[in-house]
Amino acid sequence: MRKKRSIGLAAVFFLLLSGCTSNPHWTAEQLTDNQGRLGPVSRQGMPAALPHAASSVSTADSSYQALRAQEQIEAGHSSWLDRFIRDHVPYRPDGVSSPSDRPRTYAAEAAKEPKEQVLALVNLERERAGLAPLRAERRLGEMASVKAEEMDSRNYFSHRSPTFGSPFEMMTAFGIRYRVAGETIAQGQDRPAEVVEQWMASPQHRANLLSAEFAETGIGYYNGKWVQEFAGD
Repeated sequence: MRKKRSIGLAAVFFLLLSGCTSNPHWTAEQLTDNQGRLGPVSRQGMPAALPHAASSVSTADSSYQALRAQEQIEAGHSSWLDRFIRDHVPYRPDGVSSPSDRPRTYAAEAAKEPKEQVLALVNLERERAGLAPLRAERRLGEMASVKAEEMDSRNYFSHRSPTFGSPFEMMTAFGIRYRVAGETIAQGQDRPAEVVEQWMASPQHRANLLSAEFAETGIGYYNGKWVQEFAGD
């Protein structure tokens, strides 16, 4: 029997502008806190599928909680076909060839560690979009690695760390300064190309990967858990 593969994707995009109010709104977040803490449970040797949910907020005048509740309701009413397309059909803008026609993508993966492969693939997507490449930043990389290991060891899948709190708070704990910042997480993908393609298939995740405001990044990978942190001055 084929093992079911649990796949979860989430992305959070935070915006902190100089001169903003003392209570800025987060711009995007994937997975509700309760759902995000549900880890995979094995049953007869088969991993259970993680719940899929999405939540988005912006710096507009609508409140964080109201938008979050609305997104949870909408996510609960999405059809099985919508969820299948979202999770399995790669996003390709008009005029961009399919992955099988993109040898540079797989060339970028050759002879690199998973974290380096993810960075190379993300920067290929940014190049196609006419954006500058992201630079690897040591402290962001350390933070992402700690987050990936913690998600595995404490069996959770969420942007909120039980140890450090939100990605904002975790960045502060690691001495990272930023004007804009974001986080994208995933689990269950076997290859860097797979996780990047699925991130690109979601508007929320793609917004992080292709944000012109982000200049630095850090990537963590541990036992099937993927974390990418973003920051910009």
